[in-house]
Amino acid sequence: MVLFILATAICLIGYGAALSGYRRPEKWPMFTALAIGVVTAFAVNTGGHSLWLTAFGEPVHCKVMSVDSHSSSRGSTQWSNELDCGGRTLTYWPSLGHTVEDAGRDVDVVVDEVGFVRELEPGKVNLGFNLLFLVAVLVNGAFVFLVAWLPVREPAPEQ
Repeated sequence: MVLFILATAICLIGYGAALSGYRRPEKWPMFTALAIGVVTAFAVNTGGHSLWLTAFGEPVHCKVMSVDSHSSSRGSTQWSNELDCGGRTLTYWPSLGHTVEDAGRDVDVVVDEVGFVRELEPGKVNLGFNLLFLVAVLVNGAFVFLVAWLPVREPAPEQ
């Protein structure tokens, strides 16, 4: 989450500079900043989670104890599993593309030893997702560098 906030702040600095007239008044900086912001939000969330669990995660084998439903005021119901991981109890919320498992089944998850992020499926903790985070940071850095490096617009000639 901290990495997401940092990347969003960097993107908003570039976007603010484009809107404030610090750069050329063309529309490409605004569109580029918004596009980078949307892509960065996805890449930092997915890649940052994987990178964190690569560094501080521990793969564990668990047994599903129960399936729980959670209703919200928005009308959608979310599902979770209660897992027994060698005496440690976890509430497992499946990530996108995964579903809860039936009670009694075995599940492998990567658990954060520090307790900073939620557990994740082993297939979602890999080099590809880690590189996704790196690409997001580089793209944001390049955009901020370009905003700072490109010449400011010339003042309008006096008439």
